[in-house]
Amino acid sequence: MTLDKGYYNKYYYEGGQLKRSEEYDSRNRLALSHTYAYNAQQQLSELITQVLDPLEEGSTEIKRSYTYDNWGNVTEEKMSVKQPGKEVYTLASITRYEGYDQQKSAENLTEFYPYLPQIKMNVNNPGKRIALDPDGNTIRSTQTYTYQYNEQGYPSRKTVQTQSGATVTSITATYQYE
Repeated sequence: MTLDKGYYNKYYYEGGQLKRSEEYDSRNRLALSHTYAYNAQQQLSELITQVLDPLEEGSTEIKRSYTYDNWGNVTEEKMSVKQPGKEVYTLASITRYEGYDQQKSAENLTEFYPYLPQIKMNVNNPGKRIALDPDGNTIRSTQTYTYQYNEQGYPSRKTVQTQSGATVTSITATYQYE
């Protein structure tokens, strides 16, 4: 996949399943390497990203672990970090998704990064996204989602209300399908 200004990604598959991807910078240097693991339902269960720093000749690893509900929607993402020279990961954040509706999701390709067109992280639309500190109790921010749907059951309008501390913001997006 080629991006703007000379950036590009490479994808590597085994048996039709994505196993690894790489992201290169505009100088043709490997910047990020991603390794993928799957659960028994063939859902993405773990994503390990190696962040390469060509100037420091070191790397940091970021591990994301995913939990799903019975319908195939992500309910929790745990992000952990391993610093250069360290052997263990330290939990950095927890993100919980809840209140899924029964309508079709159209955002799988934009909600999660890196871009993984063949991996479905959610089938339906979440009602809430809660970002937590590593303790699992302290809320960093909450996003509440409301939707309107078209005749095919896909979102035609989405409103996101974000609360971070005392600050509350709201944005609305509209969707058109071809």
